[in-house]
Amino acid sequence: VEIYVDKTAATKLNSGDEQLEDILVLHLTGGKDSFITVSGNYLISTFGSSIEALVQMHGPIREVPVADLLEIEQPGSLSRLDISQDGGRLYMVPKEIWKLADFLHKHGLDKEDLFQQPGRNSEIQLIRDCLDTGKPHQIPEHLSIHSVAESLLLFLECLSQPVIPFHMYTQCLTSCNNMLLSKQLISQMPDCH
Repeated sequence: VEIYVDKTAATKLNSGDEQLEDILVLHLTGGKDSFITVSGNYLISTFGSSIEALVQMHGPIREVPVADLLEIEQPGSLSRLDISQDGGRLYMVPKEIWKLADFLHKHGLDKEDLFQQPGRNSEIQLIRDCLDTGKPHQIPEHLSIHSVAESLLLFLECLSQPVIPFHMYTQCLTSCNNMLLSKQLISQMPDCH
């Protein structure tokens, strides 16, 4: 059985705040109630992850141990990270956003109606699997540019915290016509955003 996981649930499942389990009550008229436990396994996805976690991942999300994933999905995980001790590095931009934007830059700059035409669901699922598993390493070139564009929009929509953090959204809107205030706000954003 497959179930649809929306962006809100994906964020909670990725961070370990929720699990796929429930109890169904089967009520028979004139009979006793039966309780059926239902549970499932969630395939972790970059869709619904945080930017903070994604910049810390060096490989595909499905190769990251669950305990590590739960740790880096916690708010403030970047501030607790000691790169010199861990021997790691951080990406300036999540590699998933880079792959999608790079594909659009290479293949879509001359396309009309980019971001206005819908993509194909089967191709969007293939792109999602590619980003989550790292296989193939690059997004296949035969895919529709509109599917890649829609995947980027969906990816950004599913982020647990948007590129412009919730707490800065109103400030950004009020200062959008002032270059100096806009630059100050950008300097106050977390580096990974």
